[in-house]
Amino acid sequence: MTHAQKFSVSMPPDALQWVQERVAEGGSVSAVLTALVREAQAAEESRAVRLAAFDALLAELLDEPLRAEELQAGEDELRTLGVL
Repeated sequence: MTHAQKFSVSMPPDALQWVQERVAEGGSVSAVLTALVREAQAAEESRAVRLAAFDALLAELLDEPLRAEELQAGEDELRTLGVL
């Protein structure tokens, strides 16, 4: 079984093709995948920072605690926007 066959089990075809193109350009599979993992980690860290900033701003703006319905509505809106 080749490396590409191993990765094809857990990667969508377009993602696998992207990795194969990077490898064909001279990168190793492990280097390409490591770069992808680092990008994903950076995106997750950025998301966490944005959520923390949002939480801090929300805490400053609120005079009283939100009701469960209000919290759910806000969470739904954030999901719609792709933040959560």
